[in-house]
Amino acid sequence: LAEISEHISLGKILSMDYELLQQILPAKFFYITKEDVWKWKVNVINAMVNEYQEKYKEAIYAARNDSHAKVREMAEWAVKKLNLPCYASNR
Repeated sequence: LAEISEHISLGKILSMDYELLQQILPAKFFYITKEDVWKWKVNVINAMVNEYQEKYKEAIYAARNDSHAKVREMAEWAVKKLNLPCYASNR
């Protein structure tokens, strides 16, 4: 775990590209396959909502442009759930 600890934070996982996620996480966390690494991002967004801190806002906004539809949907849900402005930082 020490070798991946630099990559493990909610914000880092959410912003990580899928190729890197596929290389790092399934090797240590076998229960989510390489094909399903998008689930890590969905879980991260849920954790961010559950323990919301202002520092998560930009990462949630950025996730609205993720390449995976489920991540984008979860990010939109989070924006609504947290009553964040819908238009902010939508890149």
